[in-house]
Amino acid sequence: MNIDRTVQTQILKALMEYFPFEIPPHELAKLEQKLGAQAVLANSAYLSQHGLVKTSVRAKHLTELQLLAKGVDLLLGDGGLSAILGTVTFKLHGDTIKDLAEMKIQEPNPESLDKPRFADKP
Repeated sequence: MNIDRTVQTQILKALMEYFPFEIPPHELAKLEQKLGAQAVLANSAYLSQHGLVKTSVRAKHLTELQLLAKGVDLLLGDGGLSAILGTVTFKLHGDTIKDLAEMKIQEPNPESLDKPRFADKP
């Protein structure tokens, strides 16, 4: 498999120089020569499937490559317009949720008699 974070970063940075336009064909050829045509194709497809770039492939060759807004946001590392507009996404692991629930259960609250039963469940 040719999926490589270093290659992806180099692709995104190369595309950033031409945003909001496509990378010119001669620059795409240079990128393919530097990183390997198959590596650029595979990693560009991966980035495209995540909505970071726009690609066009003909006869197993990359013919168009363009950075999208999500790709810019990733490179800038500031969360982009989603952060500015107040949309924040975060993930909590199951253990974290359980720990938070147990902390809440252990708080003094004489009204609840079911606390020990919930905290003892796996």
